[in-house]
Amino acid sequence: MQTHHERRRLFWGGITGGSFVAVTQLATRDVIQPPHLAALICFAVVLPFAAMFTMWSDELPIRDLPRAGKRVFEEIATIVGVLFGVAVAALFFALRPVLSVIFVVSAVFAMLANDRAVKFLRKARSKNSNKRSDADSGNVEAPTRPHTP
Repeated sequence: MQTHHERRRLFWGGITGGSFVAVTQLATRDVIQPPHLAALICFAVVLPFAAMFTMWSDELPIRDLPRAGKRVFEEIATIVGVLFGVAVAALFFALRPVLSVIFVVSAVFAMLANDRAVKFLRKARSKNSNKRSDADSGNVEAPTRPHTP
């Protein structure tokens, strides 16, 4: 199972790589349309921060930061994530405006589903850790075998 740091590194690495690929693809175009320019501006902000978050994912103990530091990091990460989403939506818009609407609606549903999944998993982990601590302390009865004559 991956650690929190590994998942964070994969997440930010994916955003970094996706941004770089998009920029290099747009750089080869002869004509940059306004949605492409908007995407490039967003990627210009996203790329340095996403690369920094990727490199620092192991050394940046966000959980150990004071509340103010944690808040600043979370705000920057949120802005970078939103800008990445805006850039991708702009790329879809350049193809067909309806595609950007579909992307935004899907992204909202995915975020809502993720929120629910995270809450569910935290609750399940909490229950499992409570069961393990009860078993370790001897508070759980041993399973009994059914009596067969």
